[in-house]
Formats: sequence, structure tokens, C-alpha cells
Amino acid sequence: MTPRRVLVERRPAPARGGTGGLGVCAEPPDPHRDRLARAVAVAQLRGALPTVAVVALVLAGMPVLALLLRDPRWWVVLSLAVQPVWVTLAVLQLRRAERLER
Repeated sequence: MTPRRVLVERRPAPARGGTGGLGVCAEPPDPHRDRLARAVAVAQLRGALPTVAVVALVLAGMPVLALLLRDPRWWVVLSLAVQPVWVTLAVLQLRRAERLER
């Protein structure tokens, strides 16, 4: 026995003249607010540079360090040691970004 077919209705079309809530700003643009948002974004990008540098250093340094330490046990130690570094970097970057938004 085949299952019953179910009719699914479409969503109603948006009202005339509207865009369905997309791209409509409730407030008029404010140049001061735009400058402030741009300044915060630039400050956050500038603050992220040290984090990116440390990540690149760890990503490039771990294989080099693993090659220098020939013992296979070091691979396990190195792979376990990286995880706390990632978590610490993420927490520090989050705190830095939130501090810049205040």
C-alpha cells in the first residue's frame, strides 16, 4: 500500500513594495556610526595579527620540530600539546575582540 500524498502549501508572497524584510533599514544611515563600526573592524583586524602570527608559527613549527625529534613518542606529545595552544589562542582572541567592541 502506498502512503498518502500530503499537500504542502507555499509561503505567502511578500506584500507589494516590500522586499520580504531583506535589505530594508529601519533607521536612516548615520555616518558617525558607520565610521565607528569601520574603526572597530580595523582595530579587530589589527588585533588579530598577533594571533595569526602565532597560529602560522605553530603550524609551520610543529612539523619542523617533529622532524628534529626522531623518536615517534614525540609525535604524540606534540599533537597533544597543540590543543591547549589553540584553545588559549581562541580565548585570548575572543577577549581582545570583545574589549575592542566596548
